[in-house]
Amino acid sequence: MSDQFLTLTYEIGDAREIRREFEGRAEDLRQALGEALWTEAEIEMTESKMLVPVDTGALRDTGKVDRLEFTPEGIEVVLKFGGLAPNGTLVDYAAAVHEDADMFHDDGQAFFLSSVLDDSADDMLGRVAARVREILNG
Repeated sequence: MSDQFLTLTYEIGDAREIRREFEGRAEDLRQALGEALWTEAEIEMTESKMLVPVDTGALRDTGKVDRLEFTPEGIEVVLKFGGLAPNGTLVDYAAAVHEDADMFHDDGQAFFLSSVLDDSADDMLGRVAARVREILNG
């Protein structure tokens, strides 16, 4: 993790059941999984932004779902805080604010991204599977 950006990686579980259900529709499944993961990442980012400590709002404003990557190991969605805020402010302290549990905040909290992802971890695979089924089955 660099000092400038906060980027976390989470695995959502074993997707073999989803793969079996849509066997023979590999490309459709791949695209649907990407869409479903992106949608869930947007939801997680929205929840996380509600927990970001706010002084000027620049840190919160840098939060975004950054990219979707198809890799040999699976599909990766990157959620990110830090970098250049829309107002032109360089936010190079995202990781420090996220990780410092001792820092006092009038608004927000430390672990503003990881806590949201941790809270969703148990039901994320089910949520993604439901979205995939909705996408593929109409």
